[in-house]
Amino acid sequence: MIFLLGYNHYTPFIKKYKKHEYTRYEAEQTQRKIERTIRKYKKRVAVFESAGLANPEAKARLGEWQAVARDFVKQTGLRRDYAREYVGVERTLFNQGQAQPKGTAPKEKVADNKGMQTDKSKEVAEKSFPSEKWSAISASSSTSVFIAATRQKDGKKDPAVYESDKMMALTLAEKSGMNVFMPPERRAGKNPDCLFDGKPLEMKHVRGDINKLGKNAIKALEQADNVFLFTDNAFSKEMCLTKIKGSIKAKRGTARQKGIIFQEPPKESILYIFTNNQLFKCTWGDVL
Repeated sequence: MIFLLGYNHYTPFIKKYKKHEYTRYEAEQTQRKIERTIRKYKKRVAVFESAGLANPEAKARLGEWQAVARDFVKQTGLRRDYAREYVGVERTLFNQGQAQPKGTAPKEKVADNKGMQTDKSKEVAEKSFPSEKWSAISASSSTSVFIAATRQKDGKKDPAVYESDKMMALTLAEKSGMNVFMPPERRAGKNPDCLFDGKPLEMKHVRGDINKLGKNAIKALEQADNVFLFTDNAFSKEMCLTKIKGSIKAKRGTARQKGIIFQEPPKESILYIFTNNQLFKCTWGDVL
């Protein structure tokens, strides 16, 4: 920048993207995050393709983040640097480089005048709680957590539990690429912890060793068929599934001895596990 004596004219870089104003530094840092996410999903797709396997979920996430990148540079005026999204051996004058994994073009999402994406969870939330007001917290550049006003109010009574639920919901939205709705607490009985992909979901924050994971899985299944287990530890997916399967087998045996029927979840119900900074999804049929 050149400053002339007696004259100093500087117009700061301020751009808006999804109702948020960015300085140049903030915009560039957001762009770096988008590029890192694209590389992450490219690597995931590449690993599966090298093994001759399909991973439609990873390809879909890759396509969504590539769409976010296109929209972000269009709105902010920044230049898209494809080299920063590259994985593998980069193309040079002496070689053609490595073929890049391709994402699936994202389905068009329609937003209403409140800014909430039209999805299954929104439809269920509005139908189940027609008089409820929702406030949005951004989880990523394309997803949000919508919290019922009464849930926020009741959260003040037990802020530790409320903040833990909110943290899990934000993680689920960010890692899955879908919105999450946190309904109000029910005075009598229990509402689900959240609505996700149009289904009620029970969330459990696992603090402790792998045995805690198994116990929390059983506790969650007593409240809902679809479960999200969030663990602070870096367990592998295989460790988690083995422990959960063993815990359910033990619970089944104990119930049989007491003459009690242990109600197992439907095989098509979903289990989500967040561990080692990764979100895994499987059906209970896969686990059992």
